[in-house]
Amino acid sequence: MTLRLGVVDCDGIHSVAFTQRLNHVDVAPDHWVDGARVVAACPGTSVAEPENIARYSRQLHSYGVPLVDEPTDLLGRVDAVLITSHDGTVHRERAWPFIEAGVPLFVDKPFTCSLDDARSLLGRVVKLRIGW
Repeated sequence: MTLRLGVVDCDGIHSVAFTQRLNHVDVAPDHWVDGARVVAACPGTSVAEPENIARYSRQLHSYGVPLVDEPTDLLGRVDAVLITSHDGTVHRERAWPFIEAGVPLFVDKPFTCSLDDARSLLGRVVKLRIGW
């Protein structure tokens, strides 16, 4: 079984780099990662690097990755999500719908930009998963 992944935010090169390795495009075979594929992406918005969004989104689209308008459009289409925004201040907001829906996710660095956001994210996961 291949895990279907969605990418949220395309302002950083990691949105492209992860897709290349997972989808086996534009990288050498010794850089491939098996078992998962990026099947959709949400370009998003960015305060940190808005100039990258169009270029990286076009690159993902050229790899056959459909683009959606909103992060929540990924719900039901993916098994897990990669949040790749360079702006860690939006990670809590981006992660919330997926945590609420029980969708596993990876939050790229920086995890958050505040201790409060980190505690909020981790606390929500613990409450939902463990039932505290």
